[in-house]
Amino acid sequence: MIVDFQIVEADGDVVMRGDSFDEAMAHRRNGAYVWIRVFDPNPGEVRELATTFGLPELAVEDATTAHQRPKLERYDDTLFVVLKPAMYDDAEESITLGEIDLFVGPDFVISVRHGDVGSLDPASRRLAREPELAAHGPPAVLYAVADDVVDRYVPVIRELERDIDQIERQVFDADEQPPTERIYALVREVLDFQRATFSLLRPMEDLANGRIDGVSTELTHSFRDVADHARQTHERAANFRALLDSALQANLALIGLQENRDQRKISAWAAIALVPTIIGGIWGMNVGGIPLAGTPAGFALLAAIMASVSAYLYWRLRRNDWL
Repeated sequence: MIVDFQIVEADGDVVMRGDSFDEAMAHRRNGAYVWIRVFDPNPGEVRELATTFGLPELAVEDATTAHQRPKLERYDDTLFVVLKPAMYDDAEESITLGEIDLFVGPDFVISVRHGDVGSLDPASRRLAREPELAAHGPPAVLYAVADDVVDRYVPVIRELERDIDQIERQVFDADEQPPTERIYALVREVLDFQRATFSLLRPMEDLANGRIDGVSTELTHSFRDVADHARQTHERAANFRALLDSALQANLALIGLQENRDQRKISAWAAIALVPTIIGGIWGMNVGGIPLAGTPAGFALLAAIMASVSAYLYWRLRRNDWL
């Protein structure tokens, strides 16, 4: 469904807002551009937009099905850009990735948002608040949206860093349960986030380095800031992946060490128990001729021998840190 549209004059002033596609088309005018925002559209709505604005068929198919990685593609005079906004759920320790598909033409911008993540309201308010930015034409909408998406990566990075610090403390805390499952789960989340940020680098660098026609020089400089932030985010995500891998290896090593200690204790107690078992088994055999068998003195001597040998073994094993 169409959430909102706004018509922006050449000087950057927003002269019309509404929520009807017919109203947006009725107020299109020369020298101005329209930004139409669509949220979770059905195929019919997308086809109507494609027919009206002459959108490329392949890009329309991508925008309809979603599940795309960040990218930038040029179709004649229309850019198709995919962005992946992110939100971190601290309670679940999960990253939710949304998708924003933007068609940027000579006098229009169509944004198709999938999922609840990545509201476009902040970018819309910024354009209304900064007419000097909106005056750069449709690419200004792309910049405002991309800048907001990348800025929202900051709290995701902050929450990830906090959880990884907790995991590192938990790994080396003997009173805590090994966080193996937690590490594996967070590795998957970081990996998905890392893929999204990596795919974003090339589009932002193309926009920042002036490789895309129709983007003003001043706006190109602004895209450099977005590209720098995207690169920093990707590097932080890669560092988090390395930290989690190290934490996992340390966790598995400590688990193995604890299992070795437990195995040594079991073996030590088995060795201590073996001596009385052997001695008692020999003296208890139902055969004749065993010295002192069946006498009180023999029992006392046998008990003393078993106790002495067991105590000696316990002392030696404990001295060697087996107990």
